[in-house]
Amino acid sequence: MIYELREYIAYEQKIDALHRRFQSDVLQLFKKHNIRVKGFWTDLKNPAKLIYLCQFDSEKEQKNAWAAFANDPEWRKVKQISEAEGPLTLSMNSVLLEPVDYVQQ
Repeated sequence: MIYELREYIAYEQKIDALHRRFQSDVLQLFKKHNIRVKGFWTDLKNPAKLIYLCQFDSEKEQKNAWAAFANDPEWRKVKQISEAEGPLTLSMNSVLLEPVDYVQQ
């Protein structure tokens, strides 16, 4: 089991649109591609930052899931429509995490 921590920094005034895109479309596409989200968070000191954690069985599953998601015509349409007035995110960072054996999950 591995986890992926993803952090997005939204462009000024675009964080609400980013939240809406996840709520209305992206979470359904994640389910379709077996991207299991464990939670979403906002940064109290930086409201333009959106953080979420995904769970995968392996790195191979993680890579395959993101490749399938990126190539999904429905995702491409959602992205195009949601970014009609410009991109929503300034940057994205991803970190792969492996649980330690001394803490119960």
